[in-house]
Amino acid sequence: MLRRPTVCRAETEVTMDSQFDCIYAIKEMHDSIKKHADGVLRQYDLTMVQMGALTLLNMRGNGECTFKEFEQLLHLAQSTTVEIVKRLEQKGYVTTHADAQDKRIKKVRITRVGMDLSDSTVDMVRTMNRKMFSGLSEEEIETFVNVTKKIYDNIQESERRN
Repeated sequence: MLRRPTVCRAETEVTMDSQFDCIYAIKEMHDSIKKHADGVLRQYDLTMVQMGALTLLNMRGNGECTFKEFEQLLHLAQSTTVEIVKRLEQKGYVTTHADAQDKRIKKVRITRVGMDLSDSTVDMVRTMNRKMFSGLSEEEIETFVNVTKKIYDNIQESERRN
């Protein structure tokens, strides 16, 4: 009888097939969420990534940060962040300007229109969450969130070591 390859972690054995299935399921969930969100956001001429950037900026106390801080918030490369900001600025959702004390530092600030749009998408996110988690108990949702966070932390730690 052929045994499937396994990876041992502590006292847990996880087959390579189940790891692949898990990774594939996460990818499929991401793709499905992105497709749905992009469809809903099309009316605002925004993508899920752009809306996420706008929402992160809106959640900051004063709705402003440096480009460097924004890159770190988004976990994106400088070039990608610049493109997102450029598109959001063209649409009137953010403005950019030089820092008053140090002209070399460029800042991005959310506009009133951007704040209003970001605030209005909260209901969309709640509706999507209700659909995603329907049929799951509070305990199952909490377990899912905790496990997902641990996996993410493991990936981040692995990247830091490399």
